[in-house]
Parts: sequence; structure tokens; C-alpha cells
Amino acid sequence: MLGERGYDMIRKVDRFLIEYGNKIKLIAVISLIIIAWVFFSVEAEKADSATDLSIKSIDDSNSDVTNMNSALTDILSEDKSSYVTDEKTVPQSIFVDISGAVNNPGLYELSEGSRINDVLNAAGGVTDKADLDRINRALILCDAQKIYISTIGENINENFNAVNSVSYMIDDSKVNINTATSVELESIPGIGPSIASRIIAFRDTNGPFQSINDIIDIRGIGEKTLDSIREYITI
Repeated sequence: MLGERGYDMIRKVDRFLIEYGNKIKLIAVISLIIIAWVFFSVEAEKADSATDLSIKSIDDSNSDVTNMNSALTDILSEDKSSYVTDEKTVPQSIFVDISGAVNNPGLYELSEGSRINDVLNAAGGVTDKADLDRINRALILCDAQKIYISTIGENINENFNAVNSVSYMIDDSKVNINTATSVELESIPGIGPSIASRIIAFRDTNGPFQSINDIIDIRGIGEKTLDSIREYITI
């Protein structure tokens, strides 16, 4: 037998359930909703994170492709540039007429940039009578040039000049200021690219120099410069 006290306790529990039962159910439902919301929020964040990683991976892939394309373009540009440069530097041919104290005088085809020593070799070398002391074998040749190699003791007229626009080089290897190229003019001590270009411009405008002294009309060449280069030039 529960007794009066036991029944009293049961009645209190019943009243509690009747009074708070609905509230407890509501709290339970709210708790379940909160738990569900938290769960789905966490799952959504994971999904967003995965999406971000996916997008980042795609961006990284696109960046890698862009970098590869850029590198390929640079390589192709370098190859094209190298090809163009190589094409421009292909030596052109020049024709030089050599006579005098050489074994095989005649007209020879040489590469642009060749020197007197090259045409001497092409002509079979010089004879025993050639005056080598009057030859500058390092001088660069130009197209349509005439080279005459004198013999020892032979007198040469320094005014021996061009005929029918053919360039003649005196055997003492002086630079002919009427026919020399810019490179040849720059081989004269004290003559740089600027003065060499002025000499050529003067010739084109006024015709050939009539005297070595006429070169003083070139801006940058004074009496002292003329005296210092006189032994290296001719007309």
C-alpha cells in the first residue's frame, strides 16, 4: 500500500505533467529544430568550402594554362626574332678586281666584310716582287673595288682615281675618301661614325673631293685633325 503520502506524490506528478507537459513537448521540438538547423548549417558550410576549393582549382588551372600560353608565345617570339636576325645577317657577295704583283690577277667574288688579305689569298697570293710594306691587309673591302699591288720600288701616283664610278684602291692602303664606306672611313685614326657619315653626306651632295685639303669643310675636322689623318687618306 502506497499510503497517503505515496498517492500525494503521484497526484503532484500528474499535475506537473498536466501543467508542464505541453511546454516540455514544445521545448523538445524547438531543441530538435535547433539541432537540425545546426546540422544543415555545418553541411552547407562544408559544401560551400568544397565549392570554393573547386572554383580555386579551376582558377589555378586557368592560370596555369594562361602561363603556359604566355611562355609558348615568348618562345615562338624568340624563335621568330632569332630567325629574322639570322636572315638579316646572311653575308652578301661583293666583287673585287685585283691586279699587279699577284699570282692570279682578276675579278673575285667575296663575302661582304672581307679584307684585302682575303682577296690576296683568292688571287693565289702575291709574287716575290710585291711590296708588302705598302699593303694594309686588314682593310675591309667594298663592292666594285679595285686593288692594285705594286712591286718594290714602283712609283704610284696618289691621284690615281676612279674611272666610270669604279672604286680604285691605291696600293699603299690609304683610304680613298671619295669612295670609302663608313666602315673604311672609321678605320682612319680620329674618325668616328658621326664624322664618317658627314663625309659621305658631303660627297653625296657636292660630289667627290677635288683635294685632300677639301675634307676640312667637314664639320668636326680642323687643321690639326687634317694633319693627323693626312698620311692615311687619298682621293
